Amino acid sequence: QTGRDQAGAVPPGGMGALHGTFVVSDDGAYVTTYVQTGTVTSISSSSVTVKSADGYTGTYAISSSTTTASSVSTGTTVSVVATKSGETLTATSITTGTGSGPGGGGPPSGLPGSDQQDQQDQQGAAQQGSASA
Repeated sequence: QTGRDQAGAVPPGGMGALHGTFVVSDDGAYVTTYVQTGTVTSISSSSVTVKSADGYTGTYAISSSTTTASSVSTGTTVSVVATKSGETLTATSITTGTGSGPGGGGPPSGLPGSDQQDQQDQQGAAQQGSASA
């Protein structure tokens, strides 16, 4: 049931949604997550602005922990996953395209429950295990 809530539903970002907000459970904590799919209208080392097909525009800070596809540039279609602190939305991942599978596929990469995040979690656990051995 990776990428699904307790009722088995795929979060909005995984159903072809243009933008939205939802809450996910991440290791027992509840995290409000923001997603947007659209076209990059500007990007710098510190932020990215994305415009969805319905005209909604979001600007997201880019931090040292943001996972960003190397091919992201102005005009690229991307999916952004972000969290909010105060009034600042910070991207946790920026991936090219709109996802995979029917209706946009599963959750965007970097979202708790996504294959990419699951792989990162497994790698981190493996590294911790080998460090304590």
